[in-house]
Amino acid sequence: MTLQALLVSTDDSAADVLGRVLPIFGIAMDRSSDPETTIARIQQQKFDALIVDFDHPEEAENVLRQAQRLGTSPISIALVEDTAKVRSILSGGAHFVLYKPVS
Repeated sequence: MTLQALLVSTDDSAADVLGRVLPIFGIAMDRSSDPETTIARIQQQKFDALIVDFDHPEEAENVLRQAQRLGTSPISIALVEDTAKVRSILSGGAHFVLYKPVS
Protein backbone atom coordinates (compact mmCIF):
# COMPACT_ATOMS: atom_id res chain seq x y z
CA MET A 1 0.00 0.00 0.00
CA THR A 2 1.41 3.37 -1.03
CA LEU A 3 0.91 6.26 1.35
CA GLN A 4 -0.11 9.65 -0.05
CA ALA A 5 1.55 12.91 0.99
CA LEU A 6 0.70 16.44 -0.09
CA LEU A 7 3.51 18.99 -0.09
CA VAL A 8 2.33 22.58 0.26
CA SER A 9 5.31 24.67 -0.77
CA THR A 10 6.69 27.04 -3.37
CA ASP A 11 10.25 25.92 -2.54
CA ASP A 12 11.44 24.00 -5.60
CA SER A 13 14.58 22.77 -3.85
CA ALA A 14 12.63 21.20 -0.97
CA ALA A 15 10.13 19.71 -3.42
CA ASP A 16 12.94 18.18 -5.45
CA VAL A 17 14.60 16.56 -2.43
CA LEU A 18 11.34 15.29 -0.93
CA GLY A 19 10.18 14.07 -4.35
CA ARG A 20 13.27 11.87 -4.56
CA VAL A 21 13.33 10.66 -0.94
CA LEU A 22 9.68 9.94 -0.10
CA PRO A 23 9.14 7.24 -2.78
CA ILE A 24 12.01 5.26 -1.25
CA PHE A 25 9.80 4.90 1.84
CA GLY A 26 6.67 4.01 -0.14
CA ILE A 27 5.19 7.51 0.00
CA ALA A 28 3.80 9.10 -3.16
CA MET A 29 4.05 12.88 -3.09
CA ASP A 30 1.81 15.38 -4.74
CA ARG A 31 2.44 19.12 -4.61
CA SER A 32 0.38 22.24 -4.24
CA SER A 33 1.69 25.78 -3.98
CA ASP A 34 -1.56 27.67 -3.46
CA PRO A 35 -3.22 27.48 -0.01
CA GLU A 36 -6.76 27.82 -1.38
CA THR A 37 -6.21 25.00 -3.87
CA THR A 38 -4.66 22.94 -1.10
CA ILE A 39 -7.69 23.31 1.15
CA ALA A 40 -9.97 22.25 -1.70
CA ARG A 41 -7.76 19.23 -2.38
CA ILE A 42 -7.69 18.03 1.23
CA GLN A 43 -11.48 18.31 1.30
CA GLN A 44 -11.76 16.07 -1.77
CA GLN A 45 -8.94 13.58 -1.28
CA LYS A 46 -7.50 11.72 1.69
CA PHE A 47 -3.82 12.26 2.37
CA ASP A 48 -1.80 10.32 4.92
CA ALA A 49 0.66 13.18 5.40
CA LEU A 50 0.50 16.91 4.90
CA ILE A 51 3.89 18.63 4.53
CA VAL A 52 3.45 22.38 4.93
CA ASP A 53 6.12 25.00 4.30
CA PHE A 54 6.06 27.76 6.92
CA ASP A 55 7.67 30.44 4.73
CA HIS A 56 4.23 32.09 4.94
CA PRO A 57 3.13 31.22 8.50
CA GLU A 58 -0.44 32.54 8.37
CA GLU A 59 -1.27 30.57 5.23
CA ALA A 60 0.44 27.44 6.57
CA GLU A 61 -1.44 27.64 9.88
CA ASN A 62 -4.71 28.03 7.99
CA VAL A 63 -4.00 24.89 5.95
CA LEU A 64 -3.25 22.91 9.13
CA ARG A 65 -6.42 24.20 10.83
CA GLN A 66 -8.56 23.23 7.83
CA ALA A 67 -7.05 19.74 7.76
CA GLN A 68 -7.76 19.32 11.49
CA ARG A 69 -11.39 20.44 11.02
CA LEU A 70 -11.95 17.76 8.41
CA GLY A 71 -11.10 15.09 10.94
CA THR A 72 -9.12 13.01 8.44
CA SER A 73 -6.06 13.31 10.71
CA PRO A 74 -3.16 13.35 8.29
CA ILE A 75 0.25 13.48 9.89
CA SER A 76 1.34 17.09 9.60
CA ILE A 77 4.96 17.99 8.97
CA ALA A 78 6.17 21.58 9.01
CA LEU A 79 9.05 22.79 6.87
CA VAL A 80 10.73 25.49 8.94
CA GLU A 81 13.68 27.77 8.37
CA ASP A 82 13.38 29.87 11.56
CA THR A 83 14.05 27.57 14.53
CA ALA A 84 12.68 30.18 16.97
CA LYS A 85 9.16 29.47 15.69
CA VAL A 86 9.22 25.69 16.20
CA ARG A 87 7.44 25.68 19.57
CA SER A 88 4.50 27.75 18.29
CA ILE A 89 4.27 25.66 15.13
CA LEU A 90 4.12 22.41 17.11
CA SER A 91 1.55 23.84 19.51
CA GLY A 92 -0.43 24.99 16.46
CA GLY A 93 -0.98 21.45 15.26
CA ALA A 94 2.12 20.22 13.44
CA HIS A 95 3.28 16.76 14.49
CA PHE A 96 6.85 16.97 13.19
CA VAL A 97 9.31 19.56 11.94
CA LEU A 98 11.82 19.36 9.10
CA TYR A 99 14.41 22.11 9.00
CA LYS A 100 15.16 23.96 5.78
CA PRO A 101 17.12 23.69 3.67
CA VAL A 102 16.09 20.08 3.21
CA SER A 103 19.02 17.98 2.04
